[in-house]
Amino acid sequence: MIWRKKYELTELNDIVNSVNIVRDETRIAIIDDQNIALIPRIKKHNYNITHFKDIENLNDLLKFNIIICDIQGVGKKFGSKYEGAHLISEIKKEFPLKYVIAFSGKSFDPTYNKFFKICDDVMQKGSDINDWVDCLDLAIKNYINPIYNWESARRVFLEHNISLEEISKLEQAFIKTIMKNDITVYNKILHKNQNIYSNVISTISGIGTYLSFFHSLIA
Repeated sequence: MIWRKKYELTELNDIVNSVNIVRDETRIAIIDDQNIALIPRIKKHNYNITHFKDIENLNDLLKFNIIICDIQGVGKKFGSKYEGAHLISEIKKEFPLKYVIAFSGKSFDPTYNKFFKICDDVMQKGSDINDWVDCLDLAIKNYINPIYNWESARRVFLEHNISLEEISKLEQAFIKTIMKNDITVYNKILHKNQNIYSNVISTISGIGTYLSFFHSLIA
């Protein structure tokens, strides 16, 4: 019998630690119907930021890695009373591995808790430049971390009843893809099992997008 080595996520730590925070290579979208006075100063810190007053289509966010979204006054085209909170929910459904930060300037009733729970972080309006730098650097640090991304993907797979056996196969392919810096490792496992992943296709696609992004950082 041929014993195949089983890789552990912790084996990626050395690779993760070797990658520096790349402010200018990580695309950040801010969705807020109001002007944000600090944006020019934030950009001077070399962050790659685009400000939207609102969006009409989720595909407007396709190229962004990190999304900061207001809770009120945006997402109006989507027709929900929860406005930006609903938009956050839709972003997470369509792009499960994008790093999403709720941008809030007030307290909300408990019905909003389910929306805040799916966010990766929450940022308060009125934050000063130091708060912005801390929040954005943490967001970038987490986004470029493959372990953080895999754990996010794994939660989605479990929620959609993907078997532990299939999750394990995907995890091994994910780890080996990064360790060998070879995207074909991940693509092969997808080619063999496409029918199994039909109800989590956005997450599968998100992993592929992330792996391509991470490859560009270590190439």
